[in-house]
Amino acid sequence: MLANPNEPVSNLSYFHCIESVMENSKVLGESMAGISQNCKTGDVPAFGGCVGLASKALCGLTEAAGQASYLVGVSDPNSQAGHQGLVDAIQFARANQAIQMACQNLVDPDSSPSQVLSSATIVAKHTSALCNACRLASSKTANPTAKRHFVQSAKEVANSTANLVKTIKALDGDFSQENRNTCLVATAPLIEAVENLTAFASNPEFASSPAQISNEGSAAQEPILQSARSMLDSSTHLLKTARSLVINPKDPPTWSVLAGHSRTVSDSIKGLITAIRDKAPGQRECDYSIDNINRCIRNIEQASLAAVSQNLASRDDISLEALQEQLTSTVQEIGYLINPISTAARGEAAQLGHKVTQLAGYFEPLIRASVGVASKLQDHQQQMTFLDQTKTLAESALQMIYAAKEGGGNPKASHTHDAIAEASQLMREAVDDIMVTLNEAASEGGMVGAMVDSIAEAMGRLDEGTSPEPEGSFVDYQTTMVKYSKAIAVTAQEMMTKSVTCPEELGGLASRVTTDYSQLALQGRLAAHTAEPQEKCNLKTTT
Repeated sequence: MLANPNEPVSNLSYFHCIESVMENSKVLGESMAGISQNCKTGDVPAFGGCVGLASKALCGLTEAAGQASYLVGVSDPNSQAGHQGLVDAIQFARANQAIQMACQNLVDPDSSPSQVLSSATIVAKHTSALCNACRLASSKTANPTAKRHFVQSAKEVANSTANLVKTIKALDGDFSQENRNTCLVATAPLIEAVENLTAFASNPEFASSPAQISNEGSAAQEPILQSARSMLDSSTHLLKTARSLVINPKDPPTWSVLAGHSRTVSDSIKGLITAIRDKAPGQRECDYSIDNINRCIRNIEQASLAAVSQNLASRDDISLEALQEQLTSTVQEIGYLINPISTAARGEAAQLGHKVTQLAGYFEPLIRASVGVASKLQDHQQQMTFLDQTKTLAESALQMIYAAKEGGGNPKASHTHDAIAEASQLMREAVDDIMVTLNEAASEGGMVGAMVDSIAEAMGRLDEGTSPEPEGSFVDYQTTMVKYSKAIAVTAQEMMTKSVTCPEELGGLASRVTTDYSQLALQGRLAAHTAEPQEKCNLKTTT
C-alpha cells in the first residue's frame, strides 16, 4: 500500500484522509496508553484487546496515508490519473478455483461428512461474494450490455448454487452413491456458470488502470510515505516490546525501550499529519498560477501605458483577423474552465492543480493576442477597451484562483464556497464582455468567420462526453435555456428588420446572438447532465 501508491486505496477524499488520520491517531494513542497500563498490571486479556484496537487504528492510518499520497501524486499537473476497475479479476479467479476444488471434494467418495459440510460452506461463501460483486458492477457500469451480462451471470450462479445446495442436503442425509451422482451432476452447471463469469470479468475493459505519477508527484508523496513507514516500523517494535513486558513487567531496561518506541510513534504520527496538511493538492499549483497571472497583468499594464502615449508598436508578422481568431479561441477556452475550477475548488482537490495550471497557461497567449489586436487598431478608444477588458479578465481569474486556493477542494470548507461562486460569476462576466467586443470588431471588419466558428464550436461541445459539474437542478437549467432561446429569437427578428433600415447595427446584433448561443449550449450541457436519458436526447437535438 505504501510501496508504490499509484492506485487509489479507497474512496476517501483528501480532506477525509486528514480526518481519518486524526481519528485513528487518537484511537492509537489511547490504545498505547492501555497497552502500557496492562503491561504493568499483567492483565493479558485487556492487553490483547488494546493490541487489537491499536492494530485496527494502524490499518486505518496506513490506508489514509496511502490514499493521501496517491491523491498528492496524481494531483501534480504532469501526472495522469488512474481509475479503479469495475471488478477485481483476481478475486473472481480465486473464487473460481476455490469453488472448483470444493465441488471436487463434494463428490469425492472418500470425503467424510465434515469435509462435505466444509466444502458446501466454501461454495456458499464464494458464490455469494461473486453475486454481490456482479450486482455492484452492474450498478457502476454505464455499458448496458455489461450491465445485463453481470445481472444474468449473478442469476445463473445463484440458481445453480441453490440447486447444488438441495443435492448436498440430500447427500448429508444419506451418503449413498446415487446421491453422490446427483450432487456430481448439480456441480456441472455451477462450475460452468462460474467459469463463464470469470472469463467475462477478465475483460481488460473492466481492469484497473494505475496512475502515471510524475517525478515531481513522486517527490511530493515522499514526506507522507516516509512518516507512515516510520509509524509502522516503530509501532511494530513497540508491540513486540510490549509483548515481552506483559509476561515480565519487572524489567526496567525494556520499559525504557518501550518509552522510546512510544515517542517515535507519536513523532511519526505528528509528522504524518503535518506532511498531509502541507502537501494538500493544488496549493502549490495555485501559487504558481497566481505568479504567472500577476506577471501577465504587469505586461498588459505596460502595453496600456504604451497605448496611452501612442507608442504601442504594431505587429506586422500576423494579420488582424488571425489575431482576433487567436484571441477569441483563447477567451473561449478560459470560459470553459470556469465551471471545472469552481467544482474542483469546492470538492475535488485532486483536480484543482490540473485545472488552475491549465487556466494560467492560457494567459500568456491571451496577452500576446490582445496586445497584438490593440496594436493594429487605429481607434485609440478601441485599443484601450481591448486592453482594459483583457486586464479585467486576468484580474477576475486571479480572484478565482485565490478563492479556489482557499477552498482547496474541501467540501466541508463551506465558508469559502460563496467566494468561489462570486469569483466564478465575475469571471463569466469578464469573458462575456470581451467576447462581445471581439464579435463587434469582427463584424465591423466583415470578419464573421470567428462568430460562425464560435457557434459551431459551441454546437460541437454538446456531444462531448464530459460536461461541467452542475450546481443546479434540471429545472434551473431548463429555465435559463428558455431565457436565452427567447433572447436569440428576439435578436434574430431585430436583425431581419435592421438589415433593411440600419445595416450598420447588424454587427452588434450578430455578436449578441453568438454570445447568447454559447451560453445556451453551456446551459444545455448542464441540463443534459441532470436529465433523464430520453430528455438528454431531446435536449441535444433541440439545442
